[in-house]
Amino acid sequence: MTPRFIYIDWDGPYSFDELDELDDRSSDYGIFQVYGCHPLYGDEVLLYLGTTDEGTFASKLRAERDYWEAEADFHPLSLYVGRLAGLSTPSGEVWAQEIDLAARLLIYAHAPAFNGREVGANPDPDLADVHIINWGNFMDLAPEVSGARWLYKFEDLPGYNVYGRHGESH
Repeated sequence: MTPRFIYIDWDGPYSFDELDELDDRSSDYGIFQVYGCHPLYGDEVLLYLGTTDEGTFASKLRAERDYWEAEADFHPLSLYVGRLAGLSTPSGEVWAQEIDLAARLLIYAHAPAFNGREVGANPDPDLADVHIINWGNFMDLAPEVSGARWLYKFEDLPGYNVYGRHGESH
């Protein structure tokens, strides 16, 4: 099992009025977070994690703006964008695959209120080797998230046990 590291550089906060700043066709793709008020969880909480790998953050968020603005109970809203980072920019196919893997693992690990369908699904085995490192202004996300932590039940592995209980009594 070789870990697949995905590095995400988070930036924000932004408002829906600042979307023009997120329209660079060379780099404005990745994962975004929506924060706002929630009647059960409180103020300035993670409501949603979304992705964009074809259109920029600006185009994706413009398409969703009416939905979020209609949800007045959750205002004020703030947006954070996560751009994948590394030593070199991969092909579009690999970039899109990394966005997908990272988003699914982050959603599973953090359970945002508005990602209910994804949160309730069993995680796919392809997430087992994914390790996400969050940099910058990642807000309520954990600095590191690994598929090994969130998908495996080590106690189900043959031979796995608490030290000192490996078949010998003391």
